[in-house]
Amino acid sequence: MKKILALLSAAFLASVSMADTVSVDFESYADGAIANGYDGWQITNSGWDQQVVSSGAISGNKSWRMSSAVTSGSFGDQPFSPALTQKAGENETHKVFEASWKWKPLAGGKNTEGITVSIDDGTGPRGNWIRLENLGGLDTSWRLSVFDYDGTGFVATELANNISAGTVLNLGFKMTFNAGLQNDVWEMYLNNTLVYTGVGWEDYFVDAQPSISPV
Repeated sequence: MKKILALLSAAFLASVSMADTVSVDFESYADGAIANGYDGWQITNSGWDQQVVSSGAISGNKSWRMSSAVTSGSFGDQPFSPALTQKAGENETHKVFEASWKWKPLAGGKNTEGITVSIDDGTGPRGNWIRLENLGGLDTSWRLSVFDYDGTGFVATELANNISAGTVLNLGFKMTFNAGLQNDVWEMYLNNTLVYTGVGWEDYFVDAQPSISPV
């Protein structure tokens, strides 16, 4: 059973100096589920409904599709795109991390179902949260939001609403890691326009889960 569907294409990750870059366009991938370990992907839970598909590709001939036919409250077994060899972080040589991708919601979404993307330093804690969600169960009721941590709690910010199924969203963000707390800079771009500036989730782990804090 397929519930909400979204296509992802042209994932791109890089440090600002371009010393280390990973890009994925799925053109060389076989149709079907991406296997754990293939081309650097980490997908330890084989139950996720995710596939490379040729039908309805965003650009080129193929895209990656995910649905919420299978859900979980966990994070560690979610699909992870290929990692960089060189990390970016406030204690690393490279202080800036950038990513961009194209998202397309597909028809048939149900109310409150959605897809989320976050960055991870490879040890578990998420650094941000970007969500494409259907509100209302209509093909014209998709919403794009970000969730940020302001030092006391999580704050949701809506970036776009009433998005129609089939609309291609060109998304990107830039995370600048500054020494100290609550001072990282997270810039979110929609269709090459800056639509949000925040600080990311740095202080959440310091405040709530210091044992796994990336700081």
